[in-house]
Amino acid sequence: TITAAGVVTWGNLLMNGPGGINAHPQGMPFRLCGEIACCWEPNMGPSLGHGDDTITNGLALPFNFPMPGALPGGATTNVVSVCSNGFVGLGGALVADFTPSVAEFTAQPARIAVPWDDFFPPGGGTVHWNATPMRGIATWKQVDTFGGALGTQSIMQLQMFPNGAF
Repeated sequence: TITAAGVVTWGNLLMNGPGGINAHPQGMPFRLCGEIACCWEPNMGPSLGHGDDTITNGLALPFNFPMPGALPGGATTNVVSVCSNGFVGLGGALVADFTPSVAEFTAQPARIAVPWDDFFPPGGGTVHWNATPMRGIATWKQVDTFGGALGTQSIMQLQMFPNGAF
């Protein structure tokens, strides 16, 4: 449980059954694997040199990333596109869309919106890509919002993992 103040507490996983409601504490096995990811990866890799509404297609992932909704062993991609407007496209070539809407999001190829907005690197900031054996890392570093006032710079990072987590 995370409170509004950000305090985290752990509770027991309980199941109903003989003896009453929530009477049976349960265990849950899990496995940790892969590369450790810190909250922020300082090695952002090289700048992609993005201008306004630009995208870099064909960036390699060193692993096969499961496509959204794919069953285990299903469709994967090892190619991404990083857009100046705050999204990473999965597989194939995408266009640098700057108008985030549900209709566009669902009609176009799969993407992860980091957030998706009309960002403007020429006004300040850079977009980066780095890949390690177990992570793909896209970073938007102090990127201005198009037409934004002073202080609207965004700093965000997406880390993608071979198990489909991000």
